[in-house]
Amino acid sequence: MHLNYTDDVDNLFSSQKETRIFSEDFMQANVGKKVTVYTTYDGSAEWRDKIFIGTLAAVGRDFIVIREDKSRKEVLLYNINVDFVYFDEAAFIPKR
Repeated sequence: MHLNYTDDVDNLFSSQKETRIFSEDFMQANVGKKVTVYTTYDGSAEWRDKIFIGTLAAVGRDFIVIREDKSRKEVLLYNINVDFVYFDEAAFIPKR
């Protein structure tokens, strides 16, 4: 029996492509959950590192909206400034 390495690798990668999800999909599936978002704003002394705590209210391709617990204001955060997100409860991982 002859194994074709190229076919095996191609099958592996096509399988991964079918199950791949993006951060937008992941975040969208978790709208309404409590989160802590850590951000960095280069070039700003006042906002160099900022933490937002609240509820994930909306998700776009390049942004998320957090409803802050303290102020009850909604804050638009661009993904380019988001370092990482902690979920205060179990995050839902969508399947494709």
